[in-house]
Amino acid sequence: MLDLQWTGDTVAGARVYAAAAYALAFSSLLAANGLGLLCSLGLRETYCRPLDTDGPTQGTGVRD
Repeated sequence: MLDLQWTGDTVAGARVYAAAAYALAFSSLLAANGLGLLCSLGLRETYCRPLDTDGPTQGTGVRD
């Protein structure tokens, strides 16, 4: 994201970016973090139980 905002300026061989470029790069990290949080809310907890409920469960200690 920083490279998209780079104007070509360098100081002693190091690239120089504007403050707005850093803000854009940081906001993209926050957006990705928020998206990950929203995606994690759609996950279902299995409590260590197998997802396959078609098989026999008698004697395995799994309650339905």
